[in-house]
Amino acid sequence: NAGLDAARQVFREGRFEEAAALYAAVAAVSSGAVRADALIGSSTARYSNGDAEGALRAIEEAAQAAPEYSAESVSAGYLLGIRLQEAGRYEDGVIVLAKVMSRASALAPYIRFEYGRALAAAGRGAEAATAWDGLLAEAGLPPGLRIQVLRERARIARMSGDLVELVRWLDALIGLNGDPSSTYTRARMATAAGDAGLRQRLLTSLVALQPESTLAVQ
Repeated sequence: NAGLDAARQVFREGRFEEAAALYAAVAAVSSGAVRADALIGSSTARYSNGDAEGALRAIEEAAQAAPEYSAESVSAGYLLGIRLQEAGRYEDGVIVLAKVMSRASALAPYIRFEYGRALAAAGRGAEAATAWDGLLAEAGLPPGLRIQVLRERARIARMSGDLVELVRWLDALIGLNGDPSSTYTRARMATAAGDAGLRQRLLTSLVALQPESTLAVQ
């Protein structure tokens, strides 16, 4: 579609307001997958231009326009789930993400991650933990997404004051990639617990892995 190609080019140039208008123009004269694709583009451009409300409206329209079980329906559902969470509509996000979570797509693990985030934000922590545990059990999970899941688990444990779980997820992050922030937090916890040996080992590993890190010299 020439109109979509033109809008994508303008978007790549960073002219987000103009891109949003071009996408909207395509959507206005299209239907089905093309209309959904244009609305997804319009939503992304609006979001990049700082228009969160406009982005949410456009992605809601995209989800409605996309043919059922199409690639566009998965993309729209994924993005709508994220935008709903940002708007504080967590239960709505859970519902939307659940609808597309089982679809075969490269987005599937990312949808499951966001589904867990929506559940956690809605106060359904046990269900979120189940969703994330399933993700972490997958050997082929992209490393970057695995880190995101572990960081989210650590963040929630920290917020709830669950030190046992916090240690568990910090240690998992440290074991995965030597995460400097997690290592430093863990060292501080070791200090508070009076475990000078563990503190020293953690800081030594931090200096070895990231000698330039400001955390390593604090």
